[in-house]
Amino acid sequence: MGNYIIKIIILLQLCLYGMAFPSMAWEEISFINKATTPFKLKIDCRKKQGKYDATPTYICFEKDGELVHFDPGDDWKEVTHQKICLKDKLRDNIEVCVKIKEKQEKTEHIGCLKKDGTLDFSYRDPQKWMQIDAENPDCKPYFIKWDPPRGSIDMKTNKIEWDNNGKPE
Repeated sequence: MGNYIIKIIILLQLCLYGMAFPSMAWEEISFINKATTPFKLKIDCRKKQGKYDATPTYICFEKDGELVHFDPGDDWKEVTHQKICLKDKLRDNIEVCVKIKEKQEKTEHIGCLKKDGTLDFSYRDPQKWMQIDAENPDCKPYFIKWDPPRGSIDMKTNKIEWDNNGKPE
């Protein structure tokens, strides 16, 4: 009889932990600052907003790998990022890149990894380069060694304007 009660208590505790855990999860997020020239980008950040929190808590990795609290203020805007590859249509060269999409505007920026570990946001002609998802077998092996740069990154914009239908112009 005693074992039965202990098992029920443990099961109830596991259920309570299961309900509380999703509200404590950190969401991966990025930021862009358009108030500076060139634009600045923070890729490796986390956002935590509890059910009853008025404002979320942000932490970001700095260049030395240290986690620090971050206050975005009015200048920094949330963006989403996605790992992609760009494949040259003529030579089959592949570049490891990250696509940054702004939540408030219908724009995206594409930055590709340079040999020194920084991101290059210079323009890539869509007529010459094809986007490949990171899960594609041609692209996936390149991401095994990729470690995104931390801290604030200066951007030369590769801005794509969108029409009202959500397609690039």
